[in-house]
Amino acid sequence: MSNLKTFTMAGSYTWITIMATIVGAVTMDTMTKHRTGCCYSEQYEGKMYITKADYDQVKNVASLTKTEATLHLDQPKQMLVLDADSLTEPGHVVRTYRLIEDYSKHQGWYIQGKSCYKIPLPVSPANLPAPCIPDGSVLVGQYNLGTDEAVQTWTLPNTNISALQRLTVAVSGCVPIQSTSVEFGKTSSMTTTLFGNLTKGISDPSIFDIPSFCHQ
Repeated sequence: MSNLKTFTMAGSYTWITIMATIVGAVTMDTMTKHRTGCCYSEQYEGKMYITKADYDQVKNVASLTKTEATLHLDQPKQMLVLDADSLTEPGHVVRTYRLIEDYSKHQGWYIQGKSCYKIPLPVSPANLPAPCIPDGSVLVGQYNLGTDEAVQTWTLPNTNISALQRLTVAVSGCVPIQSTSVEFGKTSSMTTTLFGNLTKGISDPSIFDIPSFCHQ
């Protein structure tokens, strides 16, 4: 029996969103619109700590998922890999998985143990976006994290009026720090992501290899 299965996964995992409230003394500049944003490395690895809360207004059901993951992103190769452990409540549902997305083939793979599920990637975005503050973003403000680390918070452009995405990056090097994504509707959600231990480059290029059992 083949280990390869096909299913459609709701949502997009690309460059997952970034920001949340930072505790401490914050002095905001006047909001500035349409400033040119910065870019981080086109190839990088690091940890992601993701908390996602969902609420279904129709069913009156709420859930909370906490995920700790290692991200490997190669924008020129148009690929990303996410090795993750997640816990969803209620139900105490634990998952350990690897997610591989190849935008050059517009194909993804969701792997749990020796089971491999093919994922058709969303139509948009057509390509894996560069790790940059996109054009049309709004600079909310600049302030210091701790004593001397200057950071900026940006509101990212979004055609969905019921959604908001904000990203905080270090001014030096455009290193992503934290993010928030909020969407309202019949099912509302809020996702916060903390980035840590980011390093430029890919330490082991074979991380992007598709396991042999995914081709069966």
